[in-house]
Amino acid sequence: MRKYTGLVVIIVWIIFIYLITFLGSMEVESDGSSYARITDFEYKAELVDEVNQQGKVIITERITYDIHVENVYEEIWELWRDMPESVADGVRNTYKVNSVKEIRPDGTEIVYTESDKLYWYDDDYVNTGAGYGPGKWFYSPGPYDEDYRQYECVLFYVNGLKDGEITFEIEYEMTGAAFKYADCSYLYLTFFSGNDVNYLESFKAEVLIRNKDMPKVGNYEAYNYGTVDMHYPYVESDTKYPGYHTFTMELDEEDLKFDDDSEFLEFEMWSFNEDKAIFSEHAPINYYSNDNVLDEIRETQQYYYSIPIKKKRTKATILIVCGAVGLLIALDAYTKEKKVRKKYIFCNPTKQVLYCKEAPSNLDPYFAANLVFCKDNKKFNEDDAYSAILLSLVRKEYIELAQIRELNDWSQNNVKIVIKYQPTQIYSMPSNPNIIRSNQWYPTQNTNFFANRMNGTIPTMYNRNYYNNSVMNNNNYVNSTNINNVEPEILDVSASDIKKYEPLTLTEQYYFNLIVRHAIFNEIEMKKFQRKIEDDYENTDTFVTNIENSVSKIGTTQGYFQRANYDKPKKDINAYSNFLIFIAVLLLTLGNIYSYETYGHFAYGGITLLGLICIACSMHLKKIAPKFVLLTQFGEDEYAKWRGFYEFLNSEDFMNDRSVVELPMWEQYLVYATAFGLSAKVSKAIGIRCQGIQPSPMLSNTYYRSTHFHHSSRSFRSAASRASYTSRSGGYSYSSGGRGGGGGGGGH
Repeated sequence: MRKYTGLVVIIVWIIFIYLITFLGSMEVESDGSSYARITDFEYKAELVDEVNQQGKVIITERITYDIHVENVYEEIWELWRDMPESVADGVRNTYKVNSVKEIRPDGTEIVYTESDKLYWYDDDYVNTGAGYGPGKWFYSPGPYDEDYRQYECVLFYVNGLKDGEITFEIEYEMTGAAFKYADCSYLYLTFFSGNDVNYLESFKAEVLIRNKDMPKVGNYEAYNYGTVDMHYPYVESDTKYPGYHTFTMELDEEDLKFDDDSEFLEFEMWSFNEDKAIFSEHAPINYYSNDNVLDEIRETQQYYYSIPIKKKRTKATILIVCGAVGLLIALDAYTKEKKVRKKYIFCNPTKQVLYCKEAPSNLDPYFAANLVFCKDNKKFNEDDAYSAILLSLVRKEYIELAQIRELNDWSQNNVKIVIKYQPTQIYSMPSNPNIIRSNQWYPTQNTNFFANRMNGTIPTMYNRNYYNNSVMNNNNYVNSTNINNVEPEILDVSASDIKKYEPLTLTEQYYFNLIVRHAIFNEIEMKKFQRKIEDDYENTDTFVTNIENSVSKIGTTQGYFQRANYDKPKKDINAYSNFLIFIAVLLLTLGNIYSYETYGHFAYGGITLLGLICIACSMHLKKIAPKFVLLTQFGEDEYAKWRGFYEFLNSEDFMNDRSVVELPMWEQYLVYATAFGLSAKVSKAIGIRCQGIQPSPMLSNTYYRSTHFHHSSRSFRSAASRASYTSRSGGYSYSSGGRGGGGGGGGH
């Protein structure tokens, strides 16, 4: 199941993106809120071109509100219908409300009466004794001003509504709807506008012009603005209402689609030629009454008419471009393997290894973990690898972990590291006591070992007390920090030491040196050890760097890798894969949101298509990337063996295998299983299979197989990482002690 985790995460992420995008684009009330929305809207306007009427229209609107109250104790006492505060060519529309009626479901009417004020206090809505309360309406003329309580709207005061629908019929007059110009007459009506237009489920409008004011065919044009198409149809009739020419518009929920650029429903008509003043004879004088505006009106009409066409063209272009770019990305991704194989040389194992029941060699546990997982996208757990190094030092008996207080438990506060390595003492002294010779050892209780033990060499040591007493007293100053960081020559050792101790691997040397550096009288408490390495910034950083670099160092010196940057092809492909995922996330989020707001409808899915192509290519690259590790032929053969060893430890066959009985092999199993993250499984097998484990100090001590041990190792690695980070970021202060050489006088 784990191998599909990435795919599941990507799918969930895509679903999340689209939920956010779609829900964000739809102006829907959030859960837990009350609302009153206009869902059905009928509009009827009659143009009246008479003396002193100022381009007036008489409008009748039938409005249905959908009401929802979330709180059981809440009620709605006020509804309203916004009026447009429009000023066109210097002429401001004015309104006069004639009547307001509530239309009951059975068709009966309740006539509302006008209030002499806008309700502001709670008592106004219910105080019928003062002549207010429900069943009233009030027209607030505007212009809008919150401080003066002016709103361009008609307010309906209702009697505590809850969930349901309510319908009102309003009749009002509006001046300034018709205009006169030098070359035409112009009629402009806004039926509905603003964000609330998105809640409409049905819309019907009729515009009536008296026959005497109606221009002849060929002398007028009309156009509807609004919806995502920026235009919707109308039907003309001379018979629907006797004595009138009627324009009828009717839209259902499927037609009522809007975007940010088209949240309005409007109607325009203009007449020209000999009928240029036929319905604006008594219209108000405006700034441009004596100008020719017919061409400008037509240009505006063409501009709005072309908006949907431009959007479709832009969306189609984006779709084609995204498809072409996606094709190029896919072609590059799916030919990446061929390109990489041309650039580098890759080997294949001499033979395939399904299972390997023994550790192929006494390989460095840190390096072994890196080798086993070098062809996986999953990175090995460094905490486990650090635990394995410490455990290997225990197995080789260079150290042991003991209780500070034996009657207590094995908590981190009750564990100490004991250095067991004691080299054979050589009592010959150097001829010059002022010089520490690199080819001799000196016994001491408090030693600092330099464990440079490649090829089976025992760690050397020097006598710190001898150095301090002899060298410093003879003014041969050498910085002690440098002494602690210099690796001396590898020397001959006695046969007894070689027989007793196994050689240390590179990371074991680094770890052992670190323990010895901070130990006092060959032991140190685990808690104190971690505090010391966390405070010893520079040396701990050197330790961490050495551990990190040990992989390429071992791999190149021992012939596993072709070069130090053995995983460069793999890293390059993974970096490209991550880049494609990053691009996909940008496209599916910001790209889609921007395209929706700008072009509408997600550019026919072109941006989504490109995002999905990037994801598919990224997944393909992630799949092939692990192959591209620059192993030598020897490295490939060893990788096959170590991978087989890992598969064996991780298999059910391991739990059932009865052929392994030697305790040293079980000790190796535990070390490498810890490095591979399989310690729990091997520990369980040890408890079942290894009954006579007393001869093995490591296996007989259950602490090495416990969670406490792994927790201590994780804490150690975290402390070392913090110290390393502090050192590299310069977040510490350092002061050196003492000055050598020179002369002078004075004193106090």
